[in-house]
Parts: sequence; structure tokens; C-alpha cells
Amino acid sequence: RPAKLVLDTTNGTALAGAWRFGYADGIRLKPSPVIIVTDAAGNHVKDPLVLPPTVLLSYQHVPPGAHDEPSVTQKNALVAGTRYVFNDVPVRGLHDVSNTLHFTPIGTPSIEPLVVAHIETE
Repeated sequence: RPAKLVLDTTNGTALAGAWRFGYADGIRLKPSPVIIVTDAAGNHVKDPLVLPPTVLLSYQHVPPGAHDEPSVTQKNALVAGTRYVFNDVPVRGLHDVSNTLHFTPIGTPSIEPLVVAHIETE
């Protein structure tokens, strides 16, 4: 039974540890976030009948041309089999502000969302 969203680290990368927001326009989150659904024991759930149709990413971002005026940015995942991929995520942040990414399953309220906090701006 699907229970929660987690970062897919099967490529050997600790994604959240590598992420940084930047001050300049055009900065993107690298590597791209990839989310999977696991059951309560941490096993990757692969049955498409029980997976959410999409996952939504929400976070504060300073749009190009704005000066220290963050707004909530939302982005739907690209579904790749049983993985949810977020390509081309702009991450312009503010000086001395820690950033948080909120990943929320859409259409399946029983699946626990994922929050990745304390992403620095460099």
C-alpha cells in the first residue's frame, strides 16, 4: 500500500545534499528532483493503479526581473514509469534565506507528502 513520497537516490546521488539555490537569473536545480512512492516499509511501489496521477512541487522562488520579491512557484512532475521527475526547476533565492521544497501527491490524500528543507542559497 502506498504510504509516502521519497527522493529516488538509485543513481547514487544524495540529491538534497547537492541542491543549492542561486542569486542570478537562470539557476536551475541540479540534479533534477526525482520522486518515488514507497510503502510503510520503504519498498518502491510500482503498481500504477495505486500511484498518484502526478506530484506537485511548491516552493518560494524569485522570478526573473524581480528584486527580492519571492512568489510561490508550482510545478507538476513529468511521469516516467513509476517515477516523478522535475526537470528545469528555476531556483533563484534570497540572500541569507533557507529554502524549502514541498512535494505533494495529487489525488491520493493517503500518501504522505515530502518536505525538503534547509536548502541554502549560494
